[in-house]
Amino acid sequence: MEVPSIVTMDMGQAMERCAQLSQSGWESAQLAASALEQSPGATVETTRIKTASMAGIYSTRLAQNADLPQRTLDIGRFVQSLRESTESFVRFFSVRFKMWRILVVLSDDMRLPIAATAVSGVGENPAGNNVGAVGTISASEALALCRELMEDGWGAASIAVEKLAASGMDEYPVWIASPVTLARHYRERATVTDVDSRNLTSLDLDRFSQVMSGLDDATVRIFHLFDDYGWQATCAVSNDFAHPLGAVAIRRSRE
Repeated sequence: MEVPSIVTMDMGQAMERCAQLSQSGWESAQLAASALEQSPGATVETTRIKTASMAGIYSTRLAQNADLPQRTLDIGRFVQSLRESTESFVRFFSVRFKMWRILVVLSDDMRLPIAATAVSGVGENPAGNNVGAVGTISASEALALCRELMEDGWGAASIAVEKLAASGMDEYPVWIASPVTLARHYRERATVTDVDSRNLTSLDLDRFSQVMSGLDDATVRIFHLFDDYGWQATCAVSNDFAHPLGAVAIRRSRE
């Protein structure tokens, strides 16, 4: 039987898991509990993800710049806990409290808390500029498409999935793009960056360029997602929104 990608848990369970982490010294989990206390009686949606994927994403985030630990809580311990976990898959939920966005990770059956981390924001969302957009895609549809990519091994899609699961937005703007132009743009980015540096500032750059180069479609649809860690994920889908095509994530330059 297929395991559901998204499972709802009641607020009491979520708070209990946060309390367990908090008792073990996770400051971020205490923040999550404070946020959950503001919504008594509500439920929490948990999203399923490969443990190795989440560990890899946060390892990259931790390595990408020296100042990240100054605006995060528990991130080093978070990465270590995921690396040491015996769970093949985990579930996560995300909440906001004041300046923080907190991520809580549970075992696949949601019975055990595994880790938590919190990050303070990086400023206004650049996605606010919708100039040239030709329509929108619902958050739920975008999440389903990005999950397909994530399950096909796209690391950039894992960033997109986490952002979509944590966002309060109902829809996102969509643009028309040429696969030829996309392929050229990301191929040029790949050629001017050495491999070691590229691994810290981008995900799936080469794969995305290669997929776009191999498409026969004259146009595709793309949408962008901006996370609190300073990454922009761009997802490409077919014109009818029926099929995900690829994703790429780039670390945005800090102003």
